[in-house]
This record gives sequence, C-alpha cells and structure tokens, in this order.
Amino acid sequence: MKKIPSRIIDNIGLKLISLAAAIIIWFFVVIANKPELSFLVPIKFNNVPKDTELVMDEEAYEVEVRVKGNQSILSNISSRQIVVSQDLTGAKPGEGLYNINSDHVKLPHGLQVSKVTPNQVKIRLEQLMERLVPVDPVILGVPADGYELKGVVTFPDKVRITGAQSRVEDLKSVRTVSLNITGAGSSISKKLELLPLSGKLRFAATSVIDVRAIIGEKAEERRFMVPVKASPARWKALIEPGEIKVTVSGPISKIRALRAEAIKAVIDLSELKPEEVMLEVKVQLPEDLILIRKEPAAVKVISIEKSFQGETGRPTID
Repeated sequence: MKKIPSRIIDNIGLKLISLAAAIIIWFFVVIANKPELSFLVPIKFNNVPKDTELVMDEEAYEVEVRVKGNQSILSNISSRQIVVSQDLTGAKPGEGLYNINSDHVKLPHGLQVSKVTPNQVKIRLEQLMERLVPVDPVILGVPADGYELKGVVTFPDKVRITGAQSRVEDLKSVRTVSLNITGAGSSISKKLELLPLSGKLRFAATSVIDVRAIIGEKAEERRFMVPVKASPARWKALIEPGEIKVTVSGPISKIRALRAEAIKAVIDLSELKPEEVMLEVKVQLPEDLILIRKEPAAVKVISIEKSFQGETGRPTID
C-alpha cells in the first residue's frame, strides 16, 4: 500500500477548516448574494369605482421595482413581465395615498422583490361628467386672387365630451384637422375628423364634423354723386342740395360695373309735415350691394309745385 505523503496529512484539521470556509464564502458570493436589477413599471389600478376616473400625471403611474434572483433569469426579463397592481375597490372621489409594496408586485418564477420606490403613490379620483364644447375648425391657406374667406360654418357646432370633471371643465374647444382653401374661388364643404383629445378625454358620440368654408369675392367701396328725385312723380320740388354723395360696398365684379344711374336717391313728399322743410333721402341699390353712407342724409325742400294740371291736394310748405 502506497503511503500518503506527509505534506497532505500534515495539519489535516486546519486544511479541512480552510476548505469548509472557502465553500461557505463561495455559497454566499455565488448563491446567497444574488444579483439585482431595477425596472420602471407602470401601476395597474383595478376595480376603479363606477362613474369615476383617475386624474394624475403619467409619471405617477410608475414605480421602480428592484428585483433579485439568478443571473440567467434576470438577463432574460423585461419590465413588461413585471406587474404592479393596486385595488381601488371602495375608493371615494378625492385624493388618497396608497401603499405599494412587494405584495402588489407579480414577478416571473424564481425572482424576488428587493425594493419598491416610491412605496406610496398619491392618486385623485374624480366624477365623470359630460359637456358640450364648441368646435374650432382649422382653416389653412388663402383663396384665389379677388376672393376671401367670408366665414366658416360647422355642423354640429358643438360636440359632447366625457371625462374627469376638472379636465372637461378646462376644455374650451375642440379642433378639427385642417381644411385647405388655397386658391379656392368658391365655397368648400367637407367632412373633417376632430383632433384626438388629451388627458383621457373622449368624444361621447361623433368625432366627424361637416365644415363649410364660405368663400366669396372681396368687397370694394365706391362713391357716386346721385341726383335726388321727389316722389310721387306728380309733384315737382326744388331741393337743396340737388344731389348727394353715396358710398356703396359690394363684390368687386359688381361694384366696378356699377353706374350712378343704377342708384336711386328719393325723397317722399307725402311725408312732409307742416313747418318742416327737411326730408330724409332714401337710397335704393341693386342686389348684393350695401349702403355704407349717404352725405347728406337729408335735404331741404325749397318749394313744391304741380307737374301738370288737374292735380289737387299737393303737399305744402308753410
């Protein structure tokens, strides 16, 4: 039998103790002291009470979950495999603090929660509400030369929005996708989508709007000297001044083709009362034209006489 070398058996007790210590150290370094990783995980709120909604910043929905476990498992997981949830059964409208700990975290098999930060989150529950909000159509571009945007009509002109009370109340209007009127020489009608809402607000019904951009010729002003005529025609009147200055506005094509003869300036002698010598001038214009001003607005009746024999009951000037 071969003899064991003395260098092996010398101090055998001390060598066994050293071996045991090395095994224990290896265990704590490799097995017991597991590696850790941190994951940013959104909180899932379950059982939100009916007719209420969470109102909070998006960042407040997330917590940092520190996870420990075998390196081979950790290296193959992502935050999508970690679930953090909080039950809101029985919660009332208003603000509240809710604890978040390892009991609220669900991990893949073989992993453990080391820490959750923060360990509390503040949430606010609000009542849901609906409200009619005006539609703000977005118009881009300019019409063709000589034309302009006269106005915009939407149908409906308001839409119903639903969401958390404070956010619905803060919303002033909702906008449409843009309607381009570049180069248009006539009105344009189109169905337009409403732009998406923020803050978890949503449309209670339709999100499509009928929009009509009313486009017409640009307006232009012109001034004319127009003679004043008396009515009824059976009376002749000496009028001072005999003509007035009339300022008219209308579509460019019509206003530039207009002649003074097409404008009528008339006084009605039947409206003349005793001791009165001033009568208002009434101006008659062709269709689509607008009277801006008349100068003067009234004229003085100097004298009146019959235009032919046999007439009686003429107006008088005392």
